[in-house]
Amino acid sequence: MTQPKPPRKDAARNLRRVMDAAAELFAERGLDATLEGVARRAGVGVATVYRKFPDKEALVEALFVERLSRLTEIAEECLAVPDSWEALARYMELICAEQAGDRGFGDVLISGAFGIERIVRARDSLLPLAIEVLGRAQRDGHARADLAATDLPLLIQAVGSIAAFTRDAATPVWRRHLAVVLDGMRAPGATPLDGPAFTPQEIDAATQRLYPAKR
Repeated sequence: MTQPKPPRKDAARNLRRVMDAAAELFAERGLDATLEGVARRAGVGVATVYRKFPDKEALVEALFVERLSRLTEIAEECLAVPDSWEALARYMELICAEQAGDRGFGDVLISGAFGIERIVRARDSLLPLAIEVLGRAQRDGHARADLAATDLPLLIQAVGSIAAFTRDAATPVWRRHLAVVLDGMRAPGATPLDGPAFTPQEIDAATQRLYPAKR
């Protein structure tokens, strides 16, 4: 059987340039970025982009896979931190920083612009790691016992909204509010939490109602 030829070095270089340019442009403009804009940013012809990515959704998918891999790495890095509260605080900080710096990924996660499937994939990939990060801190008595892992993406989304609202500020204002969130996550918690946490399915349903697919 004939083995497929590896991509030529120049083709591989062009693909990396396109991916890097797309990551920058989507981080800046979110889903308003276009393939033509990506081509200009990468310094390649539009045809080069379209040969690899026939439409914007295909490019979003490729970027999504890379970003999801990075978020998984963050969780695994935090699980290696010996102090469980430091690990949880670092997890929240790094994930919020990624969302604050990448408007495009945040748009994909909350908008449902290309359907709910990516949101479910991200949840299924990241929630078990969030459960482990939070569970360690709870078992050690550092994080409040009534906090659920499904609370974390909602808290991250809240901080992410602050980051988007204050995007043009000279300093990252969202870090100030993350400190307030982290104080509220510490054990034992000054005020009992009212009502149960959302389930993963309830998060999906809420996302679909608020941000329906734009097809």
